Amino acid sequence: METKHEKSFFTSFLKNSTITIGWLQIVASPLFVSVILGFILYLSKPGIIGKTACISSILIGLFFGIKWANKIHKQKGTVEFLSRNISTPELDKESES
Repeated sequence: METKHEKSFFTSFLKNSTITIGWLQIVASPLFVSVILGFILYLSKPGIIGKTACISSILIGLFFGIKWANKIHKQKGTVEFLSRNISTPELDKESES
């Protein structure tokens, strides 16, 4: 039989893990775009300039991703933000047939 402490630890762990996964998903979006941009910059200028531009692009994307994820976490919450973006409004409406 679970005690109250064990149950609250488990639910707290689940809640925090979903918030963390949502936060990482929000960070990944601008980071992914910056990685693609950095790769294109590296291919256009191979060498030290290309490597510097690639790393700079990735770091800028990571910075803005973290900043954006923290802003969303404080305003709405990561899970609510992601669920509103992923949901399909067509399913919320009653069928017209």
